[in-house]
Amino acid sequence: MNPAKFWLPAIWMAASTMLLPALSPVDMAQAQAVARVEAGQAKRFIADLGAQAINVLRADGHTIEQREAIFRDMLMRKFSMPFIGRFVLGRYWQSATIDQQEEYLALFSEFVLRNYASMLGGYAGETFEVLNAAEAGKSDMIVSSRVSGGGREPLGVDWRLRMIDDQPQIIDVSVGGISMSITQREEYSALVQRNGMAGLIEALRARTNSLPAEGP
Repeated sequence: MNPAKFWLPAIWMAASTMLLPALSPVDMAQAQAVARVEAGQAKRFIADLGAQAINVLRADGHTIEQREAIFRDMLMRKFSMPFIGRFVLGRYWQSATIDQQEEYLALFSEFVLRNYASMLGGYAGETFEVLNAAEAGKSDMIVSSRVSGGGREPLGVDWRLRMIDDQPQIIDVSVGGISMSITQREEYSALVQRNGMAGLIEALRARTNSLPAEGP
């Protein structure tokens, strides 16, 4: 399995993953607590995520569907899906109706979770190592890691964390200098410009329905 696909929800497609050194404070600002995650805590958070993922994927006695359900739950707890979804939508969030906002966030989260979970079947023995952590912007911490094994070249993966509601949460992921959030934002912006908010929602629904539904 492609390591980029294994570690990146989209969950974001393998080609749609990158982290910028500092995302716009205006774009990223939310009405949430923004105390910085401590470096040690951030590294433990990502190391724990990697260890849990590896354990799930190596465990015997689980069907693919059961593993996907477990991994889906992990994603829901580790990633701030509302935060990411709002950032990806950018300025179009404010122009969307409340109903559209709610439907978009539900579909976006579901698409990301299903897409990531569906990538687990080809796991080929990759290992995960946390390297270091560095401050980013005024409130974030970036944890650098490496995915290796499976007969492929080691791949660097960066995770951007922020304290949200007093809990560390992942708000962006980067592989090879490609940001999930920025790339998805560009794609969604083009879709809204062409087809409006309703068109984006329909496109998300179609993509989500094309993936298997797993989970509680």
